[in-house]
Amino acid sequence: MKSKILTLILFSLFHHNADACPIWPIGRMLIVDEAGKPIPNVVVWRCYTQVDSFIIKKNNYNDLKDTNVYIFWNRSYYANTRMLKTFRITAKGFTDVLIKDLNFINLNDDDKLPLIVITMYTNKYVKRGDLLTLLTSFKYETKLEVKDSEVLKLSDYLESITDANLVSEAVRVANYVVKTYPNPVKDILNIDINVQVTKSYHAKLLNAQGQLLNEVELNAQRNTIDMQWQTTGVYFIQVYDPDGVLLYAFKFLKI
Repeated sequence: MKSKILTLILFSLFHHNADACPIWPIGRMLIVDEAGKPIPNVVVWRCYTQVDSFIIKKNNYNDLKDTNVYIFWNRSYYANTRMLKTFRITAKGFTDVLIKDLNFINLNDDDKLPLIVITMYTNKYVKRGDLLTLLTSFKYETKLEVKDSEVLKLSDYLESITDANLVSEAVRVANYVVKTYPNPVKDILNIDINVQVTKSYHAKLLNAQGQLLNEVELNAQRNTIDMQWQTTGVYFIQVYDPDGVLLYAFKFLKI
């Protein structure tokens, strides 16, 4: 008898707490490519970095057929969603998108949840001097409040492409992942991969006319290309990651 009474008390407390903190849908997010088609392998992280973060899962809501839509929830039906802040959106073959401050303004109409459409673009590169490097991310720095529908596209990211600090950051990342030296080179060109190499990277050596002279698999953190038989002149080295994405391109001199 005592056990039944205790069970009823616990159920009553749990039911009361559940009613006190209901969870309501507040907005939707759809990530598409340049053609406007949903990207199937996209991942949304609740933070700029993947450290101390978590993946936001795609949801169905009210028998929503499009499983590529993300549904965002809040514990207060009337609250402005201050719980939503920074997001990193990633997909293989696409440049990351960083959103600094995202808020949905729920108009209390579950049938017309605010929708943010994020357009992602295939990998793009920036050039600084002789170094060509992969752009690490697009950033949307201003506060983003979605009341009805909003579409982010390349024109919204142009500040990121031209921003000097972002270019410097991209160069720094590339120099950290891939480092080549010396320049000029006499006999041996060193290629360092400054991350753990679990799959082969790939390097291409080209002459000043862009003709392919040599290809090398990079299976270790310290690698070399023999240049002693090459004539004096300008050369290019290109390094690709295990997925075939160009990470690094640099012009150097052989003496």
